[in-house]
Amino acid sequence: MHRWSEAATIRKTQIESGIDITFHKVFLPFYKNELHQIRPNNTIDIGCGTGHLIKYLADELKFVIGIDPSKGMADIATNVVGDYATIYWSTVEKFETEIKFDLALSHLCLHTVNDLSSFLLAVHHLLNIDGSFIFSIPHPCFWNNYKSCISKDSYNYMEEKEVEMTLTITKDKINEMVVPYIHRPLSSYFRLLVNSDFLVEEFHEVFPPQDVQDLYDKPWQEPRYIIIKCRKKGDPLG
Repeated sequence: MHRWSEAATIRKTQIESGIDITFHKVFLPFYKNELHQIRPNNTIDIGCGTGHLIKYLADELKFVIGIDPSKGMADIATNVVGDYATIYWSTVEKFETEIKFDLALSHLCLHTVNDLSSFLLAVHHLLNIDGSFIFSIPHPCFWNNYKSCISKDSYNYMEEKEVEMTLTITKDKINEMVVPYIHRPLSSYFRLLVNSDFLVEEFHEVFPPQDVQDLYDKPWQEPRYIIIKCRKKGDPLG
């Protein structure tokens, strides 16, 4: 988790300065629209990072808890959200609460999780029946074309592979963050969601409109991220 702690201060600066185009111009509008439709009574942000997603979605959230396994991220998130939300330093698998949530959010987190089956079962346990789970990940089909985090001679789309990658954003090429990345084919995500008794309701390949594209140094050639919306069906294997 030390990699995320090291990246926490960089991410805070990038987001608060507004230079993270994708966060502000691509992801936030999407999440705001979804939350406006769902109108959850309570929400848990799993892998809440610096807490800025909670902060900027405050108008759409009534009661919210954030958890993150990185102490560096959780400490910054506590400062960012102030009294609006409670942040816990914890993995979702070890997090204990009697609350059942209408919505679980997980922004750019699942591709860093080693045991995705245990992660999804833990999310399922935290949700009310018919509760929603929305998560975003780098697009497995195109991410390696964009970031070249796996060498061509060892890349096989159908094989799961864990690497560390150097991450920068378009408007900040100086600050490099070395973070974990686990490549999985899309079929693995869908199989594990089904096995965890989630019903996949929406699948979005994230691609900015032209006015947002113009803000980048180079236009997107392919969708770089996907967002999946699921619903809890019932008790796993029950």
